Amino acid sequence: MNERLRRLPKVDALLNREDVQALIDQYPRRVVLAAIRDTLDDLRQRLLSGQNVPPPDIEPTAVAAQVKNRTIAAARPVFRRVVNGAGVIIHTNLGRSCMAEEALEAIHLAGRYYGNLEFDLATGRRGSRYSHVE
Repeated sequence: MNERLRRLPKVDALLNREDVQALIDQYPRRVVLAAIRDTLDDLRQRLLSGQNVPPPDIEPTAVAAQVKNRTIAAARPVFRRVVNGAGVIIHTNLGRSCMAEEALEAIHLAGRYYGNLEFDLATGRRGSRYSHVE
């Protein structure tokens, strides 16, 4: 058992591999590093609990492949586009209903440019953010 634990690749050895360096070029280093540590922790726990872990699964190439899969999964957005095939237009599980193009354009403009949130354009002085909803 101890011999198999010692055969697990070290974090720095994995970080220095070309395939892992390619991941760091694509994803934040902290995400890849977390994937390395999580993969090694999982393998260590499996070995310590007596699960059958085939020797090739702890080789650096196999571990790097697991790291790649974890990194890709971790970087995948949690909120994703789906198809509403339920036949219900305002579906609470699918984000209610789609927004009108005009509303989306207004959101885009409000988030992309500076605006007069607390600035009164007529007087050139500080205004109230609540005046926009009165």
